[in-house]
Amino acid sequence: MARPPRRRRRRRRRRRGQELLTTSQAAALAGISHTHLRNLTSEGVIPVQYRGSHRRIRRSDVQTWLAGRQRDDAGGAPAAD
Repeated sequence: MARPPRRRRRRRRRRRGQELLTTSQAAALAGISHTHLRNLTSEGVIPVQYRGSHRRIRRSDVQTWLAGRQRDDAGGAPAAD
């Protein structure tokens, strides 16, 4: 008896900014510890998606957070002595 043809899984293509990162990957991109990044996601500062119990963060959300942080730093906040 012949087997039915196998169905191929379609891999979803994501745009560059839509790429999902693990907390470790996102932390490396942002230059912060993964613990600090998890805290930021828990506080709602950086949006997070869950895949089961695993957190996934969009690359574009990390880049947006970084841009906002650089803007705040350049805003002339007085340096602590």
